[in-house]
Amino acid sequence: IASFKSFQYPLRLLKHECWEGVRLWSRHQPIREVTAYVAGRQWVATGCFEAAREAFLHAEGAAEKVVGSIQGAYGDPSSSGVAYNVHVAELFATYQGDLQDEYIFLRKAAILAESPGGDGFLGQRLWSAIFDKAVNLERWEEACEALLRIESFESCIRLL
Repeated sequence: IASFKSFQYPLRLLKHECWEGVRLWSRHQPIREVTAYVAGRQWVATGCFEAAREAFLHAEGAAEKVVGSIQGAYGDPSSSGVAYNVHVAELFATYQGDLQDEYIFLRKAAILAESPGGDGFLGQRLWSAIFDKAVNLERWEEACEALLRIESFESCIRLL
């Protein structure tokens, strides 16, 4: 019973795409944000990208728990939001979701990384990735905004 209640249990089910087991586990989960994250994982894996985006946005309140379980230890709560949003963006990329969704979560991560106490180096890498996504999405104003946030943007100029 203890393993059934732990968050490692659904992560293993997700890894093997045991959707029925995931749904059963979710019915007994008291933390709605965790359930939303698990549902988002299922929806992104099955190509329901709009539903996945909404679920992942709803699950942000459980970012520290999700990131801690995935990385194996609970880290700094201020950086868990950054790691969570990067993780979600990577899920959309892995399952070939809409580039827009990947962009949204990378942007959220970059903004969090810029906050006081955030990882400035990571923020710079994220803004570079955001610039690339914005260009691919032909969102020129947002590409310009990202470019202005990058300290060494020379490599990005070549893309233009």
